[in-house]
Amino acid sequence: MLTGVLASAGLFVYALLQRRSFDPWEMFAMTVAGSMTTLGVAGWMIGRRDDALERRNEDLRALSERLQGLSATDALSGIANRRTFDERLAVEVARANRYGAPLSLVMIDLDHFKELNDTFGHPAGDEVLKRVAVLIDREKRLGDVVARYGGEEFAAILPHTEPRSAMIWAERVRLLIAGTEVRSEAGALNVTASFGVAGAAPDRAEPAGLIEEADQALYEAKRLGRNRVVGAGQGSRRTYAV
Repeated sequence: MLTGVLASAGLFVYALLQRRSFDPWEMFAMTVAGSMTTLGVAGWMIGRRDDALERRNEDLRALSERLQGLSATDALSGIANRRTFDERLAVEVARANRYGAPLSLVMIDLDHFKELNDTFGHPAGDEVLKRVAVLIDREKRLGDVVARYGGEEFAAILPHTEPRSAMIWAERVRLLIAGTEVRSEAGALNVTASFGVAGAAPDRAEPAGLIEEADQALYEAKRLGRNRVVGAGQGSRRTYAV
């Protein structure tokens, strides 16, 4: 309607300036031409606006996905971070308590890492952390969670896994780390790791308690000489030693 009014008004002004009488066919033609021009311009402008909005929405979605990934991933190692670990452990412990499914936790600490940093520098230490993270993450199964717990310490949540099986998994990873040469600007480096394994108590497990048991087993592995797997359970500990 607005288009028709504008076209008619334009024709009326034109007729007054030219001192001409109104021709119905000329008015009709002018109205049609004005309507088509106006609608075409309006459609073009609306299309450009919609394209701009779509590009903006795509950018916002990409940014949101990136931020979500960053919030769940450790920036250096590229695996899950401590926040993701805490969230998943709480979920898996709740599931284990509800359904009585086995659940094991493995804590991993690199041996003599401070000395490595002091001797070869932090860039070399960073290369070691990244390489070890790749090795551990490569050994996880679907549903397992491998995370950087903090500093040179890593953790693995193994749902539906008995402690005995978790210790076998940890021993395989220990041998893999010990047998890997890490390339860095300081040269080829070798590193070992100590492991502590704990299983969730049926129907009454708590995340903090499970972490504490795995940590105590890890400390025992350090005390016994490092580069070994120690399992905690029912007051006794079983070890794999080099």
